[in-house]
Amino acid sequence: MAAALVGGSPTARAQQAPRVTDPALTDPGYAARKLRQFQATTPAQPAPGTVRRSINPPGTPLPACFEPLDKTTYTPVPRNDDGSLGPIALGFDFFLFGTAYNSVYINTNGNITFDAPFSGFVPAGFPIATPMIAAFWNDVDTRTPATGTRGQAWYRLYNDRLVVTWDSVGRFPTLTDFKNTFQIKLFANAGGALAEDVQFAYGDMQWATATGGSVGGFGGPGTTVGVNEGGGGGRFIQTGRFALDGNAYVDNTSDSGVDYLDYKCIGFRVFNAGNQPPAVSGL
Repeated sequence: MAAALVGGSPTARAQQAPRVTDPALTDPGYAARKLRQFQATTPAQPAPGTVRRSINPPGTPLPACFEPLDKTTYTPVPRNDDGSLGPIALGFDFFLFGTAYNSVYINTNGNITFDAPFSGFVPAGFPIATPMIAAFWNDVDTRTPATGTRGQAWYRLYNDRLVVTWDSVGRFPTLTDFKNTFQIKLFANAGGALAEDVQFAYGDMQWATATGGSVGGFGGPGTTVGVNEGGGGGRFIQTGRFALDGNAYVDNTSDSGVDYLDYKCIGFRVFNAGNQPPAVSGL
């Protein structure tokens, strides 16, 4: 949350215990309505097994920037669809384009927000009104317990950073034929001296979209990747929109192939308005 928020001191509000905010818990008809909408707007999906994509290609290690996920020290985000966990007190200030925040919400749909939880599952291109850090904003669904300890989001808070990892997550509605693994790191950046204060890291990215015309994980509204100031400001950095199979990258607004993200590290400097363009490694 921003340090200037009204309605309680920043310290008091940051110390609230994190809780799950899930529209399906407060609205009994939410899940059924969403599924009906999906069925009405989405063509028939390929039969299971007729489309195959790589799963953890042998010999392909995670990039060096990908912080190992130790599930004995990380906290799981409860399984949900369109839910959030927060506020999570950072213990440090994180400056996003000049605004200081000291707590965050981890949203299942591949992003982090600051002022409030965010349940939006149809991605839009930046800029938007919500301050957001989005490694992979699309309709992630972690409700399938059959995936064991995988297929959900995990986080760990350090003295100088927050690490959130989406581990082999599927897409709506509880589809786990293809899985994505990616990570967001937010660094304490009050001094403004860091070369990169946000990092995205990717493993094998097997699906690009989930709703609004997606067939087999492709097509429909493209996944948004980037950082967005929100509020009254219009600053943002958008790495791309990803809706297609393959690794072809067009530009940061047109539909590109999700495999462009495979095993990459993308770093941003967002401390103030003089941010640097994103740095990409693993090409």
